[in-house]
Amino acid sequence: MNHVSILNVLSGVFVLVSGAVQTICFVESRFSRKKTLLLCLLFFIPLTILDLAFYIRYGSERGGQLSLFINTLPGLMFFWFLSRHRDGRVIFAFFFSHIIVGEIVLLTNIPNAYLTPESCLINFFGRLILYLALGYVSFRYLREPFFRVLKGVDREWGAFAFLLAMYYLTAILMFNFPTTITSRPEELPAMLFFLALLPLTYYLLFSSLLRELRLSEAREQEQLLTVQTEALRHRIEQTEYMEKQLSIQRHDLRHRFQTLHAMLKRGETDEALRYVDASTEILAETKPRRWCENIVLDAMFASYFGTAEAEGIRIEASLDVPKDLRVSAAELSTVFANALENAIKAVQKLPKEKRVIRCKCIRHPQVMFSVSNPYEDEIHFDDEGRPIASESANINGHGVGTISIAAYCEKYGAFCEYEALDGWFTLRVMQP
Repeated sequence: MNHVSILNVLSGVFVLVSGAVQTICFVESRFSRKKTLLLCLLFFIPLTILDLAFYIRYGSERGGQLSLFINTLPGLMFFWFLSRHRDGRVIFAFFFSHIIVGEIVLLTNIPNAYLTPESCLINFFGRLILYLALGYVSFRYLREPFFRVLKGVDREWGAFAFLLAMYYLTAILMFNFPTTITSRPEELPAMLFFLALLPLTYYLLFSSLLRELRLSEAREQEQLLTVQTEALRHRIEQTEYMEKQLSIQRHDLRHRFQTLHAMLKRGETDEALRYVDASTEILAETKPRRWCENIVLDAMFASYFGTAEAEGIRIEASLDVPKDLRVSAAELSTVFANALENAIKAVQKLPKEKRVIRCKCIRHPQVMFSVSNPYEDEIHFDDEGRPIASESANINGHGVGTISIAAYCEKYGAFCEYEALDGWFTLRVMQP
């Protein structure tokens, strides 16, 4: 094998490896990082060897014509198995990655065919440089916002995936049939014009996706504000009621002093002490209960605990929440609200003697909190230990709100754990 064919084979390796790396970058795996890496190695190493053997045996032109069957379709099926999102999102991410990789193939292949047809130097060095730069940009700048869009937008993925799949298929047909585009110079301008449409297509796609994401975030923010407003309204009503009761007690205070004065004057000490104790209990009832130091969280706890107690649910709470938090109190209140709402739904169907919710929070050595409740129906978990929103999970009240809780943990680097043990379901969150 001479140096030209070696460079050509290595150029093909760059394409295959970059296609796999780019797709791994933009497809969110449902497995752990270690298991994902192992599965990718077990799949792509044999596939790469088979593809290279086919290219060497039948040539690059024949390999390009059959790449859809020997490379694209197997890869798509593998990532469908690997992906957390088994819908249009994995198809979109797959073809998004392959179109970018294919664009570089075309951008290097065309000048190589006309400028250095005997050496493959442009193919080799051009792809080496461009794929390394693409991998760096993808992992450093594109991956996180791409995942943010995938998680935040839940509509139109089928249409977007179909558009990119058609774009990819058109590129394959135009470049490889009936022969490679480099042997059809009269069709080269049309091919270059087609390639120039790619940046515009991606711009329009991501503009649409970003609009959807902003709408989704606005809906979440509206829900958050609704929760906070309801909690604060409940706290205001409670405070107004307590102030009214306190006003009544102040009005009656003069009469109590007169009664107490008469008892002491007659020497009725024991009766006077009992009267003082009773009056103290009455005054204590006029004091609004503070669940924690943070105002936003206190309002949220007052609202949900009030709802729970109205349903005959006993609350066992120990909440050492600091007044000032390093995270958004509003977002943390949403985590608690989701957990408490799920817990309330779960215990509503239980006998009254079993209706209890335990809520604990400590601030040292780090902020950690848990919400626990008894349950009777079976609870299922996914591969990451999160409750699955199946029919059984909905009966128990769990599965709803886990996405919001997971988003909070990802944003602030918190650790979240769900546990179903001995008839008790527990959510634990540990904040760094």
